[in-house]
Amino acid sequence: MELKIVEGQVALHETDDGAKLPIYVTEDGKEIPFDAAASMEKIKTLNGESASRRLKIEELEKQMKSYDGLDVEKAKKALETVANLDDKKLVDAGDIEKLKEKYTTSFEQKQKEAQEKHLEEMKRLNDEIEKSNKKIRDLVITNHFSKSPFFTGEKPKTILPPDMAADYFGKNFEIKEVDGKMTPVGKWNGETIISNDPKNFGSPASFEEAIAHIIDNYPMRDRILRTSGGGSGGSGNTDMSSDGELLMISRADAMDPVKYRRAKQKAAERGVQLVIKQDR
Repeated sequence: MELKIVEGQVALHETDDGAKLPIYVTEDGKEIPFDAAASMEKIKTLNGESASRRLKIEELEKQMKSYDGLDVEKAKKALETVANLDDKKLVDAGDIEKLKEKYTTSFEQKQKEAQEKHLEEMKRLNDEIEKSNKKIRDLVITNHFSKSPFFTGEKPKTILPPDMAADYFGKNFEIKEVDGKMTPVGKWNGETIISNDPKNFGSPASFEEAIAHIIDNYPMRDRILRTSGGGSGGSGNTDMSSDGELLMISRADAMDPVKYRRAKQKAAERGVQLVIKQDR
């Protein structure tokens, strides 16, 4: 771009306010008046604005350094979460109490259901144990009745078969563990039948001694005992015989403490004299 020269002088352009500006000719032939003072003022203004921008940029760069290592995507998600929280309603105190009550009720209900289920399971197990114990008890007691000379053998002392005797008199026995064995212990009027055998005195009576005591005290014993002749009724012992005012017992039975005690009891009940039969 060059100054326009006319007749050796710089061509001037007069503005509306009377100022005369030199004219420059551009490379494409256009004539442009140039206001040097205005241009200088404009350059000064632009330089000031540029300096201000540089200061702001430097300040921003300092601020950005504090975000070094920041994951932009994670930061965006965090900002979105915060924005979403702003859109939600906070739970007031009343709703919190209702929520606590709801969860407390739910917990108590589940606890109650668990306890009921536990009790049902315990009841089921106890019932099974009771059934098993009853089976064991019945087997042990039935086994003793099936071997007792009172109900089995060539000359049983009663007319009752073992199974009927067990059904009726079995309720007078309970099963206890004695010396590691399941043993039936006789009861009469709720009390344990105690042995009169000198070898076992003071201890629970054996099955045979207990069943003898039970039958002796059974109100209708005369209807179930066999006589020495094989008929029903009579004295209650196969070796006992009655003769008017006498109740006779064999010498062998007299030597047996249990049989001798029963014989004395029968004699007292009938008001007769107890005698020992002579051996033939």
